[in-house]
Amino acid sequence: MFLSFKKKGFTLIDALVGIFLILIVFLGIFGAYQLGIKVVGLSKNRISALALANQEMEKLKNLDYPEVVSYSTSTELNKVKYEINVIVQCIDDKADGKAPNDENNCVCDYKKVKIKVSWPGLFSGKVELLNIISPRNKTEECQVPAGVLAISVFDAKGAAVDSPSIEVRDINTGQQYFGNLVGPGQYEFVLPPATSTYMATTTKLGYTLSKTFRSGEVYNGQTIANPENACYAQPIITILNAQREERSFCIDKVSKFLIQTLQAKAKHIYYVRKVGSDDNDGLSPDTAFLTIQKAASTTQAGDIVFVGAGDYEEKVIIYNSGAVKEPIAFVADTEGIYTGDSGEVKISRKEFGFYINNEKYIKIYGFKISNTTGTAAIYITGSVAGNIELINNAISNNTGDGVRVESVSDITISHNFISSNAQGIYLNKANSTEIIKNKIFQNSSQGISNQSSNQVKIKWNEVFSNGGIGILVFDNANNNEISNNIVYLNSDDGIQIFDHASSIKVIENKSYSNSGSGIVFKKNVTNGNLITSNLVYSNEKSGILLSDKCVNNTLNNNTSYFNQVSGISIELGSTNNELKDNIVAKNAGAGIKVSGSPNVKSSYSDVWGNSPDYEGIKAGEGSISLDPLFVDPDGPDNILGGNNGKDDSFHLSQIAAGQAENSPCVDAGSDDAEEIELDDQTMEDLTTRTDNVTDSEIVDMGFHYSLESPPSLPPPPDPFGLAIPNTTFHLRGEKMVGRDAANEPIYKYSATSTTDDEGKLTLTDMEWDDYYFSDFSAAGEDLELIISYPSLMPIYLAPDSTTTVKLGLKGENFLLVRVIDAASSEPIAFATVRLYKTGYDETKITDENGETYFIPLAIGSYNIEAWAPNYATSTVSVNIQKGENEK
Repeated sequence: MFLSFKKKGFTLIDALVGIFLILIVFLGIFGAYQLGIKVVGLSKNRISALALANQEMEKLKNLDYPEVVSYSTSTELNKVKYEINVIVQCIDDKADGKAPNDENNCVCDYKKVKIKVSWPGLFSGKVELLNIISPRNKTEECQVPAGVLAISVFDAKGAAVDSPSIEVRDINTGQQYFGNLVGPGQYEFVLPPATSTYMATTTKLGYTLSKTFRSGEVYNGQTIANPENACYAQPIITILNAQREERSFCIDKVSKFLIQTLQAKAKHIYYVRKVGSDDNDGLSPDTAFLTIQKAASTTQAGDIVFVGAGDYEEKVIIYNSGAVKEPIAFVADTEGIYTGDSGEVKISRKEFGFYINNEKYIKIYGFKISNTTGTAAIYITGSVAGNIELINNAISNNTGDGVRVESVSDITISHNFISSNAQGIYLNKANSTEIIKNKIFQNSSQGISNQSSNQVKIKWNEVFSNGGIGILVFDNANNNEISNNIVYLNSDDGIQIFDHASSIKVIENKSYSNSGSGIVFKKNVTNGNLITSNLVYSNEKSGILLSDKCVNNTLNNNTSYFNQVSGISIELGSTNNELKDNIVAKNAGAGIKVSGSPNVKSSYSDVWGNSPDYEGIKAGEGSISLDPLFVDPDGPDNILGGNNGKDDSFHLSQIAAGQAENSPCVDAGSDDAEEIELDDQTMEDLTTRTDNVTDSEIVDMGFHYSLESPPSLPPPPDPFGLAIPNTTFHLRGEKMVGRDAANEPIYKYSATSTTDDEGKLTLTDMEWDDYYFSDFSAAGEDLELIISYPSLMPIYLAPDSTTTVKLGLKGENFLLVRVIDAASSEPIAFATVRLYKTGYDETKITDENGETYFIPLAIGSYNIEAWAPNYATSTVSVNIQKGENEK
C-alpha cells in the first residue's frame, strides 16, 4: 500500500492576510517613528520659542516704563519662522486709589505683559510668557498719561453677562487695547488720553451686538449726524488723563421671527375691553370699546369682534347681519391673544346675553353667560334670521332657557356647556338646525326640546340630570336625526318623540338610568321612522316604548337590558311595526310586550331572561333565547348605569377578540351587515367587538359601537386666511443708532424682505426689540395690513425666543376660485388651479372646500385652468374688476 500526499500551497486570502498583518506591524513602527520625530521637533521648537519669549521679556524690562508698549514682530531660527506678539495692559490698581481718585493722578500703576511666540508647520505650536512690569518711581509712572474706560455688559433684564467679547480700538490708529476683568461683566481699559478717540464693540457667541457710533459714519446707507446714547448704541469714547469714563452696553441672546403673510379674512377687527371707552374707534386694543353692545352696533359683514376678559353687565342686541363667506363674529378672547386681557369673558344680569332678531350670518364663540332674567340667555328669533353659530359658550344659571330659537333656520349650536337653566335648548320652528356635541345638564325642565322644527340634527350630545325629558321632539317635527347622544339620569324619559312626527331617525344613542323610559315614540309617530342600534338599559320604566298609534316604524339592532318594566313595549294601536336583530335581556317585565297593536313583526332577535320573554307576541323567524354574553355590562366599577355608566361594556363576547367563547348573537341577524343602513354609516362601519373589528357578513344582533370620532371643537373664528406668497415688506425695530442731518431717525434694524412661495420667512439672529411691519406688496400690487398676530404693531420680540408673526393683508382686488364636480356640485379638494395672463402666472391648490384665493391682482382679463386626478381639465376666462371677484 502506498500513501501519497499533495503539497499544500498558500491561497490568495492567506497571502492577503499575511500582508495585512505585516502592514499593521510596519505602520505601527512607522507611526512610532513619526511620533518620536514630532516629539523631538516640538521639544526643539518649544525650547527656541521660550528662549525668544524670555529674550523679548528682558528687552522690555530694560526699557524705560513709558516705552513698554504692545507690538508684534517675527524672526527665523533654525529655519523656523516665529511670530512674536507682545500685549501690554496698563492696570489702574486700587491700592493708591482708582481714577479719578488716584493719589497722584497717574493711573498706569503697573503694566501686565503677555508675550506669545508661535510657529507654523508640521510641528506647529506656541508658548506664552506672563509678567508684570512696574515703574521705578512715581515720576516714571506719571510719564505715561492715561485714563480709564470702564465697560459693563448686561442683558435685557439688567443682569451681568458672563465672559462677553469686548473690543476697544483707537479710531485713528486701529490699535486694539485689552481690558482687565474687575467683576461680573465688568472690564477696565487704561487708555492714552486726549489725542485719541475710541470705538467699543461688545458681543458674545449667540448674542446680539452693541457698539459705539460716530458722526459721519454711514450705517445701512444713511449718514449718522448725531449718534444715539443708549445701552445698545452709544457715541464714540474720549479719554481724559487720570479720569474715568464709564460705559454700559446691553446685549442678549439672539431671537427668531417666523413670519407668515396671509389673507385677512376680516374686513375690520374691533376690540372690546374693560378699560376701553365707547368714544373710541374700537380698532385696536389701545382704542377699544368699553361695551360689546357698541361693537354690535358698529360691525358690518366680514367684521370680527374680540372681547377681553371681564364681566359685562349688558344685553347685547345684534343690529347688523353678516353675509355668505363674511359673517360677523363675536369672540371671547379668553387667552388674551388679541386684546391682551386673558380670563373669562362674562355677560350677565340683564334680560338676555345675546338677542338676535331677523339678523343672519352671526358667530358667537366662547362667552360665559349667566344670571340673565329674560326668556333665554341667547334668544334668536325672526323669520329672516339664520346661519347663526353658537360655539363653545358656557350658559348657566339663567332664569329662562339657555338657548331659545324661534321661527329661524340654519342654526348651529355646538360644543357648549348648558346647565341650570329652564330648558337647556328650546327650538320652535327652527328648521335645519344642528345641535352638536353639547353638554346639557341640570336644567329644570327638558335638556333639548324641539317643537315643530324640521331637518334638525341632534348628535354627539351628553344630556343628563335634567328635570324633565333628556331630548324631546314633538308637534309635527319631521325629518329629524337623533344620533350618537349619551342620555342619562334625567327625571323623565331619556329620548321622546311625540305628536305627529315622521321620518325620524333615532340611531346609535345610549339612554340609561332615566326615571322614565329610554326611548319613547308617542302619539302618531308614523311612517319611515327608525330606532336603530341604540343601547337602552337600567331605566325605571321600559327600554323602548311605542304608544298611541305609532305606525310603520322599524326597530332594529337595539339592545334593551335591565330596565324596570319592559324591554320593548308596543301599545295602544301602534300597528305595522317591525322588530328585528335586537337583544332584549334581563328586563324586570316582559322582554317584548305588544298590546292592542296588530301586525307587529318580531324576528331574528335574542330575547332572554325577561319576565316573561314575550307577551302578546311570539318569537319570530330566526329568534333565539340565550345569554347574549356581554363582555362586562356593569364595567370595571361593578356599577350599572348612573354617573358611572360610561365604563359599561355591552360588546359581545368573541374568541377572536380575546374572550373565552362566542356570543350566540354573533352573525345571527337577519341580513348582510352592508345592507343595513343607518344615516351615513352601515353596520360594516360599526362593531360589537372589544378589539373594534367592524361587523361583516351576517349582521350581529344588538347594539353596535360606532367607530366614528365625535367632531372636535372648532377653533375660534380666525382673522387669517390663505397664504399670500412672495410678499415684500419692510421691517424695522424701535432702537436707533442715531439721527441724520435732517434729524430723522436711523434705526438699528431696518430692512426689506420677501416671503417664499408659501408666504413664509424665517429671520434669525434678531435683536430683542419692538418691531414694525409695513409697505406690503405682492405681484406688483400694494397690500394693506388689517391685523397682525400676536399683537398689533409694534410686535415685541423677546430675547432668546422664537415668535410666530401672522400678518393679515388685503389687496384691493382678488379672486376666489371654487372647483366643483359638474355632476354632483360637490367641492373638489386639492385640485390644481392656474391663473395666468401676460406678465402673471400663478398656480395654487384648492382647500377642503374646493376653494383657493389669488391675491392681490391687477385689474384685467385672466385665464383659469383647473384640473384634478380623474377629471378633465377645465379652462375659463375671468375679468378682474375692483374688489372681490369669484369664479
